[in-house]
Amino acid sequence: MHARDARLLARLSRSPREIVFLNDDHLRVLSEAGEPPREALRVAALDGDAEDRIPAVVALARMGDERAREALAGLLAEAALAGRVAAELESLGHAYGGLADLAEPWLIGALASDDERTRRSAAQTCGRLRVAGAGPALVALAGSEPSDRFAARCALAAARASPRREVLVEVDRQWKSGRERGSLSLALVELAARGPAGVYEQSLRRCADLLAERSHDGSLPRALVGVLTARGAESQPLLDKVVRRSRHSEAVALALEALVAIDPELAERRARKVWRKSPHGAIAVWAKRYAGTGDAGAIDWVRRAGDHRSGSVRRDAVVALVGIGGQAAAEAAAELAAGTGDADLARLAREAVRPDLPRDVTAAMVRLGLADRDAAAAAIAALDHPATASQVVTRVFEHAGRLLWFDTEGGQVPPPYDRLITELTEISGAPVADVRQVATPEGATVSCTVDGSRYEWTPQDQGDWYDMDVVCDIADTLSPASPDPCSFIVLGDDGGQAVALVLADPDALERLAEETGTRLGGRLGA
Repeated sequence: MHARDARLLARLSRSPREIVFLNDDHLRVLSEAGEPPREALRVAALDGDAEDRIPAVVALARMGDERAREALAGLLAEAALAGRVAAELESLGHAYGGLADLAEPWLIGALASDDERTRRSAAQTCGRLRVAGAGPALVALAGSEPSDRFAARCALAAARASPRREVLVEVDRQWKSGRERGSLSLALVELAARGPAGVYEQSLRRCADLLAERSHDGSLPRALVGVLTARGAESQPLLDKVVRRSRHSEAVALALEALVAIDPELAERRARKVWRKSPHGAIAVWAKRYAGTGDAGAIDWVRRAGDHRSGSVRRDAVVALVGIGGQAAAEAAAELAAGTGDADLARLAREAVRPDLPRDVTAAMVRLGLADRDAAAAAIAALDHPATASQVVTRVFEHAGRLLWFDTEGGQVPPPYDRLITELTEISGAPVADVRQVATPEGATVSCTVDGSRYEWTPQDQGDWYDMDVVCDIADTLSPASPDPCSFIVLGDDGGQAVALVLADPDALERLAEETGTRLGGRLGA
């Protein structure tokens, strides 16, 4: 196990409340845990406080630990924790199946709880875990729930748990009464995907009708495209109808995206007719159908559709042309990119048509000591689209466990500078202790002890208290001491909301930038 992973595992086993079950790195290191961290989690699961006990039980279950069943049984017996347990059991994920004999009766019983929090949390968890036996109780709860919003969520949970006709009847009842339609729409997706004959067909038609509408919130558009694509030939006439009849370019684009996966020839015929109305969708069809072919006809159509005042259409066209490949595509991509004034797009048009670029860049990184061969090979294997040199470098550092994105879009104001310190420490191995972030009337102060010395920062309000100077100073403080040549370097940003920090030898990175002809980053404070 890499040193960074070992430090992360040690932190999570000491403080299970910090486990994020949606974080792939957390799940990976837990799956690789040896006996000492497992024992620490067992102690927390059996004797810890509620903050640590519940996630420790879930972690043991996901790890397949022999004490997970005992720990879960004890947890379910704690009536005072019922609300929290009902909410957090959804994180069991794939481990639920092996513990269903314990968890399912408890969850179904919790649906009848007098405590609103317990009842509602149990409903959501039954849906997430697809607890089939909870179907009738969820339908009944959806029909009796006074809150329109939660009634719709109960209908969605019922569709996930047991997609039967009774659920479709309840969805229709709520739909006609004007209740919250976001959850009801997702319920139709579930019924279309997994419902029995007579239910899924009706739901699939409703999904196509929803797709034809102008716009949707959140994940619904992708969910609609996903279920229509998954149903294959049965969806072909429904998608064709959306392409031909919808008045909304976004809907046409989504329908074309699904149609090209089912019937590429029909999708291309439709793309040639609607490319002015929906250039994004038409370009996606040619990109998908002619990837790697260098087809002259497809290049001409993409060039025509991409010659658009919209920068996003031009970007789609450039990416499509790069994927189609060949000298003619490269020339067309460069021409379209030049019209945007976007330097990164121009670089993509120039670089990504070189099929040997990822190999050359990763070979240079290995030669310069910036990465090992395993990380380089993993990065190349993970590339699923054309990439610039800087994108290849970023992927390699990610696979090497040496890169961290610090993002302010997590809803926390001020941003979690204390978490930044912890995660940078996991990369560098700096001797850090007593990390604190304390809210003040003026914002926050952040502090930690590094190798016996105390450091403190006070972020200034440069927008949601995101202070780039503080980010860089923290990273510089946590960089390895001499004679280690490595330090944290700003590798890139997304325009102000996030910054990528990588631990690397600045001189080697500068030589790599010279060899690849692209700007890769700079020293902190430079």
